[in-house]
Amino acid sequence: MFSITRIAKLFVLAVLVAAAASFVGSARAATIDTDTVPTLGGDSFKFTGGTLYWHFSDEKFSIHLLGKITIKNANGSCARMRFEYFHGSTSINKEYGGQVCATDSGSTSWNVDFDSKYKNSDITVVKVSLENETAQTAPNFDIIGSANYSPGTEPDKIKQNGDGVSFGGFTYDTVSHTAWDSADLYWNRGDGANYTVRLIGTMYLHDVAGLCARINIRYYTESGTFITEKPSGSFCATDNSLQHYTYDISPYTSPDAERVDVQVQTQGVGKTDWNLLSSQTALINQ
Repeated sequence: MFSITRIAKLFVLAVLVAAAASFVGSARAATIDTDTVPTLGGDSFKFTGGTLYWHFSDEKFSIHLLGKITIKNANGSCARMRFEYFHGSTSINKEYGGQVCATDSGSTSWNVDFDSKYKNSDITVVKVSLENETAQTAPNFDIIGSANYSPGTEPDKIKQNGDGVSFGGFTYDTVSHTAWDSADLYWNRGDGANYTVRLIGTMYLHDVAGLCARINIRYYTESGTFITEKPSGSFCATDNSLQHYTYDISPYTSPDAERVDVQVQTQGVGKTDWNLLSSQTALINQ
């Protein structure tokens, strides 16, 4: 193919815990996403310091919310958190945190530690709301602030450099003879809790005439049980010049795979066996 100083290609690619009480959220297998919840409400009723954790276990999603409710100058009024779950635009469930009530006209705060017991593989959005109840609205609660969140995952960065063989992004440094940047591994969610790992990156071969290389992805459950492996097509060096091939592979979909090992394998001239050159692990929760 061709050799230059750098090859660069752009690829278009709640339980509410009042005053003296608090509850520790139950352990989860995987926290796949964390969202910062903005201030909800106004001066008299306010939710602040919010952090929403998305957990993924047993092929189902659930949430855990931390934060603080403050009631000010509203003696006798109450507040609580409300959670409404959606699959697309369809509401599929509602949950409520325990209510807290002001006993004077000062300013009082309560910690929020809502570790949801509701789990569902079909959750696509949760609407987090602060509600209040005043003398005028009792016994009804009104929503005074809301924010919507979806469980997302961050792409993993994959880069492996060996003698004459490198796998990474779209830039190669011919001074160090290594991939300059990283390939991207995405956890793409499909229907329900099905995830497809998509790997986009470039294999570089230099000064290894006749050598073949490929990517092999091994899939595991959250407990480390091996599920399957999916090798890519092979890429072979026709001579000793710098040569490269871009991979965009997503060979397997499963609700069980929460860890993958991305392997670079090589095969010598006239050989039939594939040898492991390097391996890098990626987790759905990192």
